[in-house]
Amino acid sequence: MSHQTSYAAFVKRLFTSSLGMKMIMALTGIGLWGFMIIHVLGNLQVLLPTGDAINDYAVMLKSNKLILWGARLVLLKMVILHAYTGLKLASQNKKAKGVGYRRYQHKRSSFYSRTMRISGSVVLLFIIFHILHFTGGVVEPDTFAGNITDAEGRHDVYVMVRSAFSNIGWVLLYAICNALLVAHLIHGTQSLWQSLGFRHSTWTPILKNIGWVLVAFIFIGNVLVIPFGVFFSAQ
Repeated sequence: MSHQTSYAAFVKRLFTSSLGMKMIMALTGIGLWGFMIIHVLGNLQVLLPTGDAINDYAVMLKSNKLILWGARLVLLKMVILHAYTGLKLASQNKKAKGVGYRRYQHKRSSFYSRTMRISGSVVLLFIIFHILHFTGGVVEPDTFAGNITDAEGRHDVYVMVRSAFSNIGWVLLYAICNALLVAHLIHGTQSLWQSLGFRHSTWTPILKNIGWVLVAFIFIGNVLVIPFGVFFSAQ
């Protein structure tokens, strides 16, 4: 058997077995976790008195088109793989369980695990909207950073974000969707290590606790601090 045939067979097993798809979900979840932490840290700069820091940050991110678009493509692939394997696993579980068994499971499973499909679907739609809003400038073209510049001629991300979050409607939308993202992460961070087959009496609880800290950080930053902080500072 050639190397190409062996590789094709491995990929097929990976995407058709429950274990393989759980591993894909877990690994892409870790990658998306990392992106979320960096994303929140970068966006917190919008709370500073001037836009210099976040506008400098935006210029730095866009300075190398190869790295920028490479990162975007990797993120896109991770989102697609995560969503695909999640929906596939949910479909397999639904077929494997009878209605009576499923009702019994509801008594034992958490609210977050039962709403993973809903929260995941909403988050996916929100990601698309967020890209159209702040990256593509489709939703509010008049205040899009690409159409306005600061005193140094840079894209004014600061004005764009603060303008958007001066509208209570956008504040509530972002807060609700990010709250659903947090609900999705709560279950994910607890099942992540089990999906990778990692069980350790000492390290597994520590890693889960670290996950809780990161969930709290994302909740505080993305749900409470950034949208509402910008809104109230603009009043």
